[in-house]
Amino acid sequence: MSEALETLKAILSEKMPEAEVQALMAELTVASGNGSVVIGGNASEAVIVTGSRNIIGDNNQVIVNQGADPDELVKMLRRVFQRNEKVAFALHTISHAMTMVFVDLMRLLYVATSDIARTANVERYGEFIDVAEQHFADLRNHIARSSNELDAQLNELSLNLDKRISFILGRLKRGPNLYDKNDDCFEKMKQIGQQVDSFCTFAVSKKYGEVVDLVDAYLCRVMEEFGITLETASLDSIFRLRLHVQSQLLQSGFSLDESKIFTIADDMDQDFGVYYFVLDKKLLDHSFSTKITKI
Repeated sequence: MSEALETLKAILSEKMPEAEVQALMAELTVASGNGSVVIGGNASEAVIVTGSRNIIGDNNQVIVNQGADPDELVKMLRRVFQRNEKVAFALHTISHAMTMVFVDLMRLLYVATSDIARTANVERYGEFIDVAEQHFADLRNHIARSSNELDAQLNELSLNLDKRISFILGRLKRGPNLYDKNDDCFEKMKQIGQQVDSFCTFAVSKKYGEVVDLVDAYLCRVMEEFGITLETASLDSIFRLRLHVQSQLLQSGFSLDESKIFTIADDMDQDFGVYYFVLDKKLLDHSFSTKITKI
């Protein structure tokens, strides 16, 4: 353990039980430069152990000397952890809501472009619009409630996504028979997908990386089974591929946690939205360049 952490541990031990100190120390990491101790990975709220053994909480403006009662230090550290927990919850909630809306939009876009998707689902187009609007309203509520927990960059990204999603949803609400602007819709969804991917990478980086690897494995397996490549597959083939991989993912989730989920419409907790989003983004990134000429 570094000297900075040893100093911090000694101060905390004056006021807290050993087990609680150990648990708290396990959440701390040492940042580079000047012996800073970063709380929960958030350098903006670093606790800096200086040569005079002062403990400084940047955002909280709390200074506790080595000889002082450590009550204020303990309170400050707990405030920082509580704030980090709130931020983590906000990022998790928003990222899941974003992915659900994206998947809703892609479902509508497939119905508007793929012959087999339109034939099978055109009568449910109004229902799909209602679901997309509900998920979009949920996303907007999450963003509004969490604005104080996010930094300026994430708030700007969230608001930009809001505008782009509103634009695409407004276009798709006109009906499933939009025979122009097809390439434009797919290109805009690609742009939205890149932004949602960036948000998820930041918000739930480790878990998101695991989802990306899992979906990639399922997609490669199904493509090999179908004997197709994304670059040469027709739109209808890509739609069938999408449905098949989605089914594989749901079956995997059912066997793991015994959830009674058979379609994404049953996903009350929005757990599969991230998986479906990763799949849709992969299909978008490797398809739909110039070959689709009508919507």
